[in-house]
Amino acid sequence: MNKYIEIAYYYYNNALDLLEDNDITNAIDYLNKSIKFYDKDIDILNLLGLCYYYKCNFDQAITYWQKSISINKNNNEALEYIDFVRNDPEFQNLIDKYNRTIDLVQNQKYEKAIKLLKEIIANNKELIEPYQILGLTYMELGKFKKALNWLKKAQLLDDGNSNIQKYIIDCKNQIKPINSKRDHKFKYISIVSLIILISIVGLQFNYYQENISSQKLVYEKKLEDIKEDKSKLKNSETNLILLGQEELFVEGVKLYREGLYLKATKLFEKLIEPDIKDYLKRETLFFLASSHQKIENYDKAIKLYKDYINRYPSTNYYDDSLYKVGLLLNKLDNKKESQKILKKLREEVPDSIYLNTKVKDILNKG
Repeated sequence: MNKYIEIAYYYYNNALDLLEDNDITNAIDYLNKSIKFYDKDIDILNLLGLCYYYKCNFDQAITYWQKSISINKNNNEALEYIDFVRNDPEFQNLIDKYNRTIDLVQNQKYEKAIKLLKEIIANNKELIEPYQILGLTYMELGKFKKALNWLKKAQLLDDGNSNIQKYIIDCKNQIKPINSKRDHKFKYISIVSLIILISIVGLQFNYYQENISSQKLVYEKKLEDIKEDKSKLKNSETNLILLGQEELFVEGVKLYREGLYLKATKLFEKLIEPDIKDYLKRETLFFLASSHQKIENYDKAIKLYKDYINRYPSTNYYDDSLYKVGLLLNKLDNKKESQKILKKLREEVPDSIYLNTKVKDILNKG
């Protein structure tokens, strides 16, 4: 199997584990990492679309389902998903109620908005955002216990959602003993602004934008500005160091795939540390060796490949490492050791795709 596909499936399997724990937010992160390495698997694309659907980001959901269908239409569940969001009366009713809710909140008619939100939740218990907006609306009314109740229900659906976690903490901080004074003067963004920001991401997509007010478009522009600010954490090596280990690894592989081997080497070297997760150390060690080979630093590459062979036998890059180090040793005229390594490849991994004519020629010269 292609090594990039293996990495994609690694992230996909991690996403499945997170979904079992009702952590949709972090599952989305892993699925997006997965498609960076391989974006032709319709199961991964369909699952990513479903995750965005549950977070009420229907525009993104449709995007990934359409991409899935463009790869393979046969027996593709994405066809049913798209038909539902475009043609099902229940979904049209959901959108109508959501837009009415936004208008009510915008006009500070909170009680009516609450009634509509509860209707939405009653018929769409799997959607996360209605619980969150309902909790925020109760917070605006100063009803923190009720807000906390709905936000906890949202957290049960998406345990890794940092916004929900923050609002829960804010609610708990506002629920004080009966003899203490409550502070109703929040230091939040206005509830109107916040709800419009949430809803524009998830619900006001092209098919339902005919009645969006100019004020909502202003908030949309603000949201894009926020996204742009967050996107600045991308290019400099200094900022990359601040990323998590997995993110750093992904960036390194990306540089490797783009042929920027020297830059990739620098990133991978940051990951060969004692406290790195073992599976990442294993993957990093192979890509670091490959990067050194690409920049013709052969002695270093051989040392790293041998390190991989000794530390990680029978793992995914084991036969790759045997093959590469065997050919490098032969290239450097170390024929005896090259044959020893390639014999090891033939004996330990007899079905390896690397047992080609080149390897047989080297072994036959012994």
